[in-house]
Amino acid sequence: MEKTSRDRLGKSKTFLAREDVRAKAPLAAQFEDCTQAIRQLHTALNAELWASKEEVSLEQQEAEAKKKALRTLVDRCLARLIAWGHDTGAVSRLLDHSLRRASKPRSSALTLLKEFSIPASERREAQELRDILGLGSQDSDLNPEKFLAEAEEIINDLFDLQPTLLDPFDDDDLTPIPDAHQTEAFDRQYAQKAFPAAAPSLVDRLLAANRRRRQNIQSLKEASKASLEDEAESSEAAVASQVPHQGQSDQKPRHGLALSRIRGYRRTSAPSGSEAGASRTAPSTIGKETFWSNDIIHEKESLTSAASTGGVQAVELQLEPPGLPVDTKVKDSIPFQCQYCRIEVPLELDKDTMTQEDWIAHFYMDLQPYTCTFEECSRAHKLFGIKQDWFQHELDYHRTRQAWYCAKAECRTEFETWALFQQHLKSEHPDIRTDGPDLRALAQAWQRLSLQPQTSAQRQCPLCGVPYKDDAPAEWRDHIAHHLEQFALLAIGEDEASPTSEDELIDRNDFVETYVDDQNERYAAPSVPNQAPVTEEPAGGEDLEADQPMPGDEDAEDTVEPVWLNVPERNHEFMGRDNDLQHLHEFISQSGSICVVSGRGGIGKTATAIEYARRYEQTFSGIIWIEAENPNGLADRYNMIGTDIFGLAVEGQDPVSFFMNVRAKLGGWERRWLLIFDNVEAWDHVSKYIPRNLPKTRGSVLITTRKQSLVRTDTQTLKRVLHRIELDPLTPEEAGQFLICSINPKVFLDDAPKHADYDLAVQIGELVERLPLALIMIAGYCKVSRATLEDFHEIWEEKTAFRAKQTQRKKSVVIEGGLDSSIDLLWDIGISELSVPARNLLEILAFLDPENIQKDLLVGDHTEEFLEFLNSTEAALYKRMIRQLSGRKLIDVKTNEGGAESYRIHRLLQTKIVIDIGAQLKFDSAMTKATRLVRKRFPKSPAIQAPAPQNWKRCKEYMPHVFGLLRAFKHAQRDFHGFEQTEEMADLFYDAGFFIWDSQANVHDGLAFLDAAENVLDSEDVEEDPKSPRRADILCMSGLLLNGMGCERRAECLDKLQRALDIRKHVYDAAAPAYTRDQDVLLQNAACDFAILLLNEYKFDEASVIFEDCLRHYKKWDTEDKIPFEYSKYYYNMGIVHMCKERLDEALKFLQHSVELAEAAFGKEGQYWDNYFMLACCVLQSGDFQRALGMHLETLKAKLEQQGKHSKGTILSTYAVGEIEYSERCIDLATASSWTDEALGRARLHLARLYKRQAVNLQDAEEHERKAMEALDRYSTHAPRWVNDINEPIMTFDDLMPTDEGRYTGNMLLKVLWGRGRAEKTVTFVWHMEGSEVTVPTGL
Repeated sequence: MEKTSRDRLGKSKTFLAREDVRAKAPLAAQFEDCTQAIRQLHTALNAELWASKEEVSLEQQEAEAKKKALRTLVDRCLARLIAWGHDTGAVSRLLDHSLRRASKPRSSALTLLKEFSIPASERREAQELRDILGLGSQDSDLNPEKFLAEAEEIINDLFDLQPTLLDPFDDDDLTPIPDAHQTEAFDRQYAQKAFPAAAPSLVDRLLAANRRRRQNIQSLKEASKASLEDEAESSEAAVASQVPHQGQSDQKPRHGLALSRIRGYRRTSAPSGSEAGASRTAPSTIGKETFWSNDIIHEKESLTSAASTGGVQAVELQLEPPGLPVDTKVKDSIPFQCQYCRIEVPLELDKDTMTQEDWIAHFYMDLQPYTCTFEECSRAHKLFGIKQDWFQHELDYHRTRQAWYCAKAECRTEFETWALFQQHLKSEHPDIRTDGPDLRALAQAWQRLSLQPQTSAQRQCPLCGVPYKDDAPAEWRDHIAHHLEQFALLAIGEDEASPTSEDELIDRNDFVETYVDDQNERYAAPSVPNQAPVTEEPAGGEDLEADQPMPGDEDAEDTVEPVWLNVPERNHEFMGRDNDLQHLHEFISQSGSICVVSGRGGIGKTATAIEYARRYEQTFSGIIWIEAENPNGLADRYNMIGTDIFGLAVEGQDPVSFFMNVRAKLGGWERRWLLIFDNVEAWDHVSKYIPRNLPKTRGSVLITTRKQSLVRTDTQTLKRVLHRIELDPLTPEEAGQFLICSINPKVFLDDAPKHADYDLAVQIGELVERLPLALIMIAGYCKVSRATLEDFHEIWEEKTAFRAKQTQRKKSVVIEGGLDSSIDLLWDIGISELSVPARNLLEILAFLDPENIQKDLLVGDHTEEFLEFLNSTEAALYKRMIRQLSGRKLIDVKTNEGGAESYRIHRLLQTKIVIDIGAQLKFDSAMTKATRLVRKRFPKSPAIQAPAPQNWKRCKEYMPHVFGLLRAFKHAQRDFHGFEQTEEMADLFYDAGFFIWDSQANVHDGLAFLDAAENVLDSEDVEEDPKSPRRADILCMSGLLLNGMGCERRAECLDKLQRALDIRKHVYDAAAPAYTRDQDVLLQNAACDFAILLLNEYKFDEASVIFEDCLRHYKKWDTEDKIPFEYSKYYYNMGIVHMCKERLDEALKFLQHSVELAEAAFGKEGQYWDNYFMLACCVLQSGDFQRALGMHLETLKAKLEQQGKHSKGTILSTYAVGEIEYSERCIDLATASSWTDEALGRARLHLARLYKRQAVNLQDAEEHERKAMEALDRYSTHAPRWVNDINEPIMTFDDLMPTDEGRYTGNMLLKVLWGRGRAEKTVTFVWHMEGSEVTVPTGL
């Protein structure tokens, strides 16, 4: 043991003494430094222990105890450090090898190791080290406890870093490959012929892997070439070392596949004998055909992948790994430097021999030929260099069988396939539909991981389609691995140099056509008799996601013509970013991935995304671009996927259901698609638009954002699919080239460094921190102003000096706007030379949607003096203004397919302008102009607040600009006290809020507009009468929006509608008896809305008085057959009153009539099924359970067909059915929808009780009950005391629901109500209407 340690220590010293090895394996060398430093300290402490034999004093005993504690700490540090070294491979060159392309974790590990290691040049012998640590002298200043404490802390950090070191991510820049598209085209053709069963996404993955391999090899070739040139200059031995040895040739094939690489086609034999020199460094022969030996047949299990078992014959190995590049018989030939990783091999420090098998194992570690073959893999980009690691990944993540489980108490049976499960349902449970529109949700609900052992069912190779058996895993592992090795080997041996003999070559296309066809013919798999057709089953160990395509979805695309949606035109001035684009493609080329490109404002995120979409457009057959900087209206832009690509009709669809339908369609799209969200401000803005089953789709998502921490990886799935790229500024050379070529279009990129102003261009680039946006603005300024770079430099210096003398106001602007100081100064320079009209136009643009400002919005027949410069008759002036703004890169001009012109302005520039004009007291003027322009385009809402779907299209077109005005309004409220507010602003904000209510869009946005409108009316500039009709309009809309936001807003909702009703009464009474029909309609609608809220408060008698008065007015208007909707409302509401007052016969009669009137008004759609739902609830209260269940099922079917499964009405009907399957489906849908928390809590509690009643899924039951009770704790305070006193959670949840949104789907609450109603008290309630007073008894 002692001898072995001494031997190893001697070899380590030899290793450390070689500075060239220290440079090439720094982690191993540094680790050796650390261990030797700790060992020396350990030796010194133990020597001190054995030196202390004589009797000692008490003080000496205390000192000795202290030293013993130090020895224990040293032992612990040494043991942990050695354990870390063995775990990570730092004890050999393995860690250097695994981190060879991962610079960030490599740098982190190296930094930690250097922090406590003692450099070799500063080492002391054991006795000297004892003196330094104060073990032999009391005069030392060094604290040994502190030294060891720091060492232990560093070791802890090393262990924290260990998971990253064991699974690193390659982040080094790779060398671009010339004519990469040609090699990739060949690879694709080869894959399609050799792997006929491979899915397109798997082929894409293989191509991306070979692309990375070629880039790695190209980078190493260049490094190797430089290294050999240096050696040749310094030593003749280096020249001798490059003499070809056995199996090598100095001839290189041109861009083509050498015949010598394919066994059976080789026409010349390898030279015999060995001519290898004695150099320790093997020459780089990457790209030489000599590595393709046809004389080596590998029989070692860990190295071979050829398999022939069970009558299934795999294609035999044709391409061979390279032979051992040195002659091991030559003295000192081991170790040598590997030309594929630039690290000495063997990797073990104490190994001085290497066999052919050892070399091939190392070669595959470098090549990393293995990648996951499952389409839905979330780590598809991961390459493996060890076969068993790859296979273990597939076992852990994918090769676990899924099954469908019938949870019925009488069955409890598992089925292997969906088809078998369907047959079971049809034969044993005919009451469960297996062909309806909700088939996919049904399949999802019953799918589980199989609890049964794997069977010997036939399977197929994912690449060639050859069947194999589950009970021979080693054989089919090797079979698939052989394919992967063969494909990876295509990346080796390619070079552009010409060969000496044409007969050594074969054309790529000829190779594909002849070789692959020949192999298929020779090794055609025998047919398997009675083989069941292979059905596509979900792979992996996870349950199906909500949007995963399931049986019944038949949306296969028949065309290969690419689909583009809103993708911006390519910027032909774009340059640089090649490495960023390559890294981006490495991630995005893998299906199911998300890549976040982040960087500061002006770094070029959007331009990089556009360039990627255009440069790699052939990778995708569908690319979708969504501008996400403004979250408002994002749903409309996303829904264009449904209307423009999938041809979905949006009319009559519930907005939430439509959006989720679009998301499901996108998730199941068979094309290879890319979804790009540009300029995202928050993850919550876009996360709901990404298909929930993204890892299992053929799509990828690209996000650009200024926030590096945009996405928090709080789930394992997200961690696996998410990648991040942080954009850096351009290099000094790129910045200089860009300025020279942009200002001088005739100068080519390669000639830019020769230009006289190149050095100045580089200097100016440094002034603006090489930000692309700043460079674009400088080039635009110079071109429009006809200024030279020297002129610009002088202006910059003047502006900088002037700004330095100003107050700190500018600094606050930079902070508030998130604006880079250099860009802020550039905008000042650009804006300062604008004409007055152009400046006025720019100020207007600052208030509008930055992404799409239509020319038609700005130019028109304006009669206002302040808009005269935008009159359509001033076409020449308008063109000059646009030229000034676009030329200085203050705006971008876009033209759509129809020829319509629009503009884009940077959000940061908008912020700067708003702040500047606010300080200059010009905010009011610009805001007024922008408001007037939008007001002219945005439709006015109907006077009687009736739905107006005919206005939706124009509203959606100009709604983003109203959002822009709202942002400016809020900004002014916060920062510019005393800015002028106008009635026109209030009207515009109200109309926007009405549109949101009408189209059932985002409720929070609607309330924001209505609150702003009310604030304007309350301002000193307007001072609107508190009893004005406009205020009543705003209050009515606010109340209706609040009614759907849950029990927490119930009191606020009631207050809003009470105030609105008071105003309506005031207006009506003031006009009587000459009131108009519109005034009467508005009053009755307000009264009816308010009375419905009284039902929520159990004030049935007060509500019935109002409903009866509404009926009197309906009768004045017309008869039932003329205005059936109004009468339907009356019978519906009064039916609820009768039901709650225990008058069930009247209730059933009234509700039935309301259903008939709704059908007369609308047919069997919308309101008809809402009324029918309430009728079913009343039937349940009457005790007819079976009829009620049938009615609820009928309602559910209709809502599924008309509204989709994600609408609130559909989810409520699903809950009302009440059985386990439906309750499970209800929770799944509600979790992904906009249902309130209290409604979801009720559904969870109901399902938990069903589980417990049937003694199934008890663990799930406990979890659902826990979440339900958490919701109840949050919201129970909003229920009346008498409800909470009953102490029945389901009843409390029922109370928290609105009356017309599921309060009476159960019968417990009504039974308590009826009991209380029988002991009611009489209270006076006075309803003022047309001079009459009515006194009624009120219950509760």
